[in-house]
Amino acid sequence: MNDSASFPVPLKGSLQLYQQHPLPLPYFDTDPDLPNTLVFIPGLTNTIGCLPYLPRIAESIRKHGYSLVQPQMSCNLGGYGQSTLEGDAQEIAKCISHLRSLPSKLDGRIVLMGHSTGCQDVITYLLSHDRATNKQTRLDGAILQAPASDREYYEMERNKASPQQRAKMDRELQHAIKLVEEGQGATLMPRSDPETIHMPTKTWDADQGFQSGDTEQGNASAVFSPAMTAYRTWALKAKQGHDDLFSSDLTDDEITNHQPGAHTIARAITNLGAGSDPSKPTRMLALIGEKE
Repeated sequence: MNDSASFPVPLKGSLQLYQQHPLPLPYFDTDPDLPNTLVFIPGLTNTIGCLPYLPRIAESIRKHGYSLVQPQMSCNLGGYGQSTLEGDAQEIAKCISHLRSLPSKLDGRIVLMGHSTGCQDVITYLLSHDRATNKQTRLDGAILQAPASDREYYEMERNKASPQQRAKMDRELQHAIKLVEEGQGATLMPRSDPETIHMPTKTWDADQGFQSGDTEQGNASAVFSPAMTAYRTWALKAKQGHDDLFSSDLTDDEITNHQPGAHTIARAITNLGAGSDPSKPTRMLALIGEKE
């Protein structure tokens, strides 16, 4: 049993849909009557209410007329393995468009905040000039909280692996890259270690106890070892993959190129500024946390 004292302070608010098609997706809003909104996007494997600092954020921004909104997205929990950053951005745009249509928020500001890999979602959202400048989907600000490089994490794990494991990891990544280059990015990657994935299939009986090897982990393996497409494998692990936005070895041009079509932070900032409302202060992107 979990000790309830270890859980974060509960968040109170309203739960409602921001889209009904192609599938219903809800969002949680701590103060739906407030005019301004901080839309929070968590990292890989997270979902609504997972981050322990959210209650403090909600309390702090309330005094400035901001509510905290957490949209449920298709990529949350284990869904990221078959998702894309652009798909995330499209769902976020649906949420922001919905918020801007509400009477209580018609004249309010909307700031998008990403945590960890959620920061890639923020940048990807802003890479679209149309999203950044459209009246319904524009942002008044963006925050990157603890941005991380999944590619560098993968490389760190690779460097710690045995020569045999390293060779296996290299083969898997090269296979994913080849599939992406052939236009087969939606192909599911083979399971490299299916024997380590826990799948509870037998009903637990107190008289009999758990079968050998069973635990009370539920379906956690579906989140921590999800099915992965070749595209998402490439995006997360390969240099210049679509998720590779915060690696420490990026060149200056890979960061500062702001020309149309560039997949860079600078392009995102340019688009953020292009969506400015003359009646409101200039938009800005804030970075919280830095690499050691």
